[in-house]
Amino acid sequence: MIASEVPLLIVGGGVAGCSLAFALARRGIGAELVESGRIGDQGASAVAAALLNPYRGRSAKPGRYDLAGLAAFWQMCDVLEDAGFDHGARRSGVLRVASSDRQANAWRKIAGLDEFLDLPAPYRAPNGAFLVGAGGWVEPARLLAALKTWTSRRRSSFVEGCTVERLEAVDGQWLAHTEGGGVIRARNVALCLGAGSVAGAPLPPLQLIVGDQITLRSDARLPYPLAGSIYLASDGGRVFIGGNHREPGTDDPQAPELLRASAARMAPPLAGATIERVWTGVRAKQPGNQPILRELEPGLWYLGAFGGRGFLTAPLLAGRLAAQLNS
Repeated sequence: MIASEVPLLIVGGGVAGCSLAFALARRGIGAELVESGRIGDQGASAVAAALLNPYRGRSAKPGRYDLAGLAAFWQMCDVLEDAGFDHGARRSGVLRVASSDRQANAWRKIAGLDEFLDLPAPYRAPNGAFLVGAGGWVEPARLLAALKTWTSRRRSSFVEGCTVERLEAVDGQWLAHTEGGGVIRARNVALCLGAGSVAGAPLPPLQLIVGDQITLRSDARLPYPLAGSIYLASDGGRVFIGGNHREPGTDDPQAPELLRASAARMAPPLAGATIERVWTGVRAKQPGNQPILRELEPGLWYLGAFGGRGFLTAPLLAGRLAAQLNS
């Protein structure tokens, strides 16, 4: 039995799916987005805080999509802000802490990184620190809620608590078989699954990485989010810290304490802060760490494999996919 028929179905309600629904709505294209849980409550997009830093890794050299992705992210936030929505993003800049004099010397040659000659308290950076002025951070729950509401008012629908278990190609269209026996027929399907999968979809090979983020209760004034061996962001009362990675199926009970200790080396007031919450999630990536935007089969698209760069690059690639679906 066909439960519904839509021109475009988006499977997954994380940053990829919500960004795609937003990009389509800006072009006047309606879509139905289905999410197995609640928007923003599961998967890697449920992390409490995410950095917006295009100067990543030891080299601090932006990846293929990073700078354009940051610009697209802020453009998306501008649209939401102009409409009166709280998108949860801060244009605070990002502090990059060098781990050695050699690294600091290399970073001095990169346009877009400005060295701090007088590092503000309470940060500690013996080898030097640099500011990514265009960067910042975001509270994903607030952003995804704003995207959902803005997009729902523009011909698109969000169906939560709906799991797509299997896809089937029939007569040039796709049948999405949902948990409970319902079927959604769509001419085009966009898979925004994060680390998930759907039977019948020929997904690209992905590597899954588990990571943790802790929330500390602290009154320490930390005006810049920080990216070094770990990352942190603060909203004045809470500090979010992440940066470890391990293989799926493994557990590291010491991870929260190690994250706090690493953060305290760069921001000493955090040494005695109370760990209030621990988040653990799974990210999907591919070798080479490049996100994927690909038509897997006619009418079946995949958008994902962001690794730790979903909020940085998803709006850009979602916009490109929306343009292709509108052509």
